Amino acid sequence: MRKYRLTIVTRNQNRLDKAEKLAKILKTVLGQESVYEISKYPKFTDSNKIDFIGQLENQDLLFQSVELTDRISSPWTVSFNRHENIASLMFNKSENSEFRRQDFNVIEWCHFELSEIEE
Repeated sequence: MRKYRLTIVTRNQNRLDKAEKLAKILKTVLGQESVYEISKYPKFTDSNKIDFIGQLENQDLLFQSVELTDRISSPWTVSFNRHENIASLMFNKSENSEFRRQDFNVIEWCHFELSEIEE
């Protein structure tokens, strides 16, 4: 198994309960046994940060990473280190962004990263 961290930064969310609702929807959409933590994101006054920690099987990690993040939005920028089999994906909201659910349009930025191999 490989751990991943998915960090999501929202905008136009002044209340923590809205971020909690979004996190619950995301957890369902991701379909993973994952835990999340929500905190204020200090760069913007109307922003929250949601961090998900989960696990993926050790097979087809790049495909799993792309497929998992595509459940939220597109396009994502992918970086891959084949020697260490580590992927990193970035999403930045723009006029070309597509969200898979209306609820996700408050997402401003996302970062998905696989951890190193666990022993």
